[in-house]
Amino acid sequence: ICSDVALLDHGRAEIQGKLSEIKAKYRKEEYHLETENESDVAMLRQAFVGIQLVGKNQLTFQEQGDTIFDLLRFVTEQQIPLLKLERIEPTLESLFMEVTRK
Repeated sequence: ICSDVALLDHGRAEIQGKLSEIKAKYRKEEYHLETENESDVAMLRQAFVGIQLVGKNQLTFQEQGDTIFDLLRFVTEQQIPLLKLERIEPTLESLFMEVTRK
């Protein structure tokens, strides 16, 4: 197990340092949520621009003007039961893809 990493692109170190610091720097305010039914999915997709469908009743929400607190307020007001809500943490693979994508 290592605490320091370097991500290479064509033999050049693009980013390097402590894994925790790199993850914090590249973290996006992105969340995964799951609802019980499709009507709730449709309601959420209509209300929030930063929501994308990724599976049956599964969505990702990326803060783009609206925050997670806006989404939670809406879910509470509309009484939408959530089966799951979690913050998406960057992985080494997603960091590598972001760094090498130019």
